[in-house]
Amino acid sequence: MRESAAGVDAAVLGRLREGDRSAFETVLRVYHPVIFRFAARMLGDPETASDIAQQTFLRLHASRRRIDPRRGLRSWLFTVAQNLCTSHLRRRGLEARALGSVRPPAARDLAEGVAVGEAVREALAGLPPDQRAVAILREYHGFTHEEIARIVGCSPGAARVKAHRARERLKELLRDVLD
Repeated sequence: MRESAAGVDAAVLGRLREGDRSAFETVLRVYHPVIFRFAARMLGDPETASDIAQQTFLRLHASRRRIDPRRGLRSWLFTVAQNLCTSHLRRRGLEARALGSVRPPAARDLAEGVAVGEAVREALAGLPPDQRAVAILREYHGFTHEEIARIVGCSPGAARVKAHRARERLKELLRDVLD
């Protein structure tokens, strides 16, 4: 039986904070794939995403006693991963490169699903990192605007605005694919 993320939050956070190794292994098993996918979408690079996911869980282990149970483990993990991704993008100066990397969608003779998937990945890469994070957290991970606000460090209203701007920019970047 697969464990749900919500069930993991409630069941293991207390044990995790006390240093229970099996609780950490449970959290790692449930959340590592989710955090990896988030980082891969943010960065467009699976190798770097793997490093970000690993760093996230190293920080979890080091900071486990300081996690606020009211905030929740899921939000804490995504906050750390988002901050690590943003720092990586800043350090590497990838923002400018990502904006320049958006190309027209793949040729129509490719399988439509593959072309659309690639176009979406490229469009996400074309968003500023703060909008990219909000779009991924909202559309791929189902966070509410309030949760997103806590993760990215802004007000819920600002999270709504960023989500709206990200959607509008994605529509613009994907105009040829959506028509």
